[in-house]
Amino acid sequence: GTLEGACMTNVSHQVKAASAQWRGGQTNHRLCSEAGESPDDVAKRVLPALCRFLEKHPNQTVLLVCHNWVNRVLIASAMPEMGIARFLDVPQRNCGLN
Repeated sequence: GTLEGACMTNVSHQVKAASAQWRGGQTNHRLCSEAGESPDDVAKRVLPALCRFLEKHPNQTVLLVCHNWVNRVLIASAMPEMGIARFLDVPQRNCGLN
């Protein structure tokens, strides 16, 4: 997206503003307007792909290597008490192991 390779100190205000909207339930809000992805966009892209992958590997242990935001959306989507609006509450750092 438009933030690829950007220094976080230069774009932190955009990330904070988007985070506030997401926490408020506006999970269709895209980071950096239409050029970025929203949490809903991530879920629509990743969840069907994950389901197709798991269908091809029934009864097997699988390893997923994903960006931490993808992990957060996956975990929040799988937990009804959270939902995507609370994906930022998932304790996930880079190089996390779940």
